[in-house]
This record gives sequence, C-alpha cells and structure tokens, in this order.
Amino acid sequence: MILIGSTAIRQHFKDFHREPKDLDYAVTTEEKKALPNTRIEGSVTEYLVNDIIGSLSGVASPDLLYTLKMSHLVGWDLNWEKHNFDLQFLVKKGCVLDKELFYKLYEYWNKTKTKNSRSNL
Repeated sequence: MILIGSTAIRQHFKDFHREPKDLDYAVTTEEKKALPNTRIEGSVTEYLVNDIIGSLSGVASPDLLYTLKMSHLVGWDLNWEKHNFDLQFLVKKGCVLDKELFYKLYEYWNKTKTKNSRSNL
C-alpha cells in the first residue's frame, strides 16, 4: 500500500496550494479484500485498487505522482480539473514522466476504467 494523492504531494511540497481532504492509498486487489468495500461519505481514508503501484509502500515519489496524474489526464475524464491543477504544480517542481510506468498505467486504466468516459483530446 502506498500513499498517493494530494496528501502525498503535500508531504513532498509544503507549498502545495490545495488542502488535502483525505488520505488516498493505492492497494493491490488482494489488499483491498481485507479493507472496506466502498468509500464512506466523509471518511478520511480511501483505498484505491491499482495493481501496478499498489504493491509499493511508503509515500509515492513526486515523479510517480506526476506519472500517475498524467495517466489519468490523457485517457479519462475523471476529476480532470483537479488532476490538471496537480499536474501543473508538479511540472513547476521539475517532476518528470516515467514513460515505462505511464504506459503500464495507461494499459491498466484501459482494462479497469472501461465504463468511464474518456477525455476528448
């Protein structure tokens, strides 16, 4: 399980402008089975299945966060404005795309997010 999202960004960059609202963890499918099935409204922790990065531990690196955000933006219209804001912040901080990870994530989203609308770029 690895900490991702705005809380992870804030741990690396104290000047991150958006206040984190919760803790987001990427977990494996197997880890998720032992955790709550759904996010409860108002909860402070969310467990998101991602078999590509869920087996990692600790806090996601800035480059991993940048790559994860980029993989969301190019394929799916999920919280686009928020991801774009975070991505622009990370670009200004000098984060770089891990191309190999990006393509693994993109392929993973193609398999798991088929019911969500895709961005029209």
